[in-house]
Amino acid sequence: MSGPQLLEDWILPQIKNVSKSSVYDLLKNVTDEFDRFFPQGSTINIGSYRTIDCRHALIAFTRFILGYYKANLYLQLKRQTDLENCKLVARNALFCTVKVAEKVRDGDAGSGLNKKHIGGKKGKGNMYYSWFCYKHQRKAVGQTRLAHIMIKPGQPDPESMIDYILDDNQKASLAVKNAVKAGLPKWLRASYRDFEDYMACHIWDKSCYDYRYHTSVFNLVLLPISIGGLSDYCPAVKEILRYEAAMRFKVYPDGYSYAMSPETQKIYNNLHDDWRQPDQHQIALANINAGITPTGLK
Repeated sequence: MSGPQLLEDWILPQIKNVSKSSVYDLLKNVTDEFDRFFPQGSTINIGSYRTIDCRHALIAFTRFILGYYKANLYLQLKRQTDLENCKLVARNALFCTVKVAEKVRDGDAGSGLNKKHIGGKKGKGNMYYSWFCYKHQRKAVGQTRLAHIMIKPGQPDPESMIDYILDDNQKASLAVKNAVKAGLPKWLRASYRDFEDYMACHIWDKSCYDYRYHTSVFNLVLLPISIGGLSDYCPAVKEILRYEAAMRFKVYPDGYSYAMSPETQKIYNNLHDDWRQPDQHQIALANINAGITPTGLK
């Protein structure tokens, strides 16, 4: 089945009812239709791809299409202002806690590789707060998924040369969801599945293509899929996220800026208690009041 036919026959009919149903209700309709054509356990391939892989791809594609469509429809109908968009993001944004980020830096949290890595504080961890010890980078157009590429000598890493793996944002998503989970009270018994409605968003533009910051927990935030696009397309939202992250964690990526325009500064000052994690926002405010200048990591 071709891409256009897939959209016309399976996905677009669901979009017509998107305002009346949840994304997951509509997703079930699409997967039920897929299973009717290709029963689970079927050994029939679709082209050169396994049926089960195609089903997973369809689920991911449909979630993003419906999620973005529903969000855009809502925002267009409401004709939100920059202030309203920023309030919406602040009320839903989930950062990892500062304490967890410091544990990742020091090698007391993160992947097994990060805990064993040589070169950070106490002989483990890493200065970039990277959950996977800067072993991954977002793939660019034309790059092969999961290809291993050697970093040229002279680039900033303690071993002079390491190999990293191209990623399609799965590792970044895994990093921030695990980091957020690590900062929640144990009695909540949160699991990775509790964040299925959320998408991982890199805070600084194009930093996902830098192996140092691809899974840096200070460079990632979780937003509901339905409003995740605001972190890409709303300049004011991008500015408040950068500033908030820089002031919370007191660091930011090399070559970037956390400065805000005067207009966005006014919006930030009007958010007051809108941040979803008020205790962590208080850390940002304390750093601001103390006149702390975040450090650009190199």
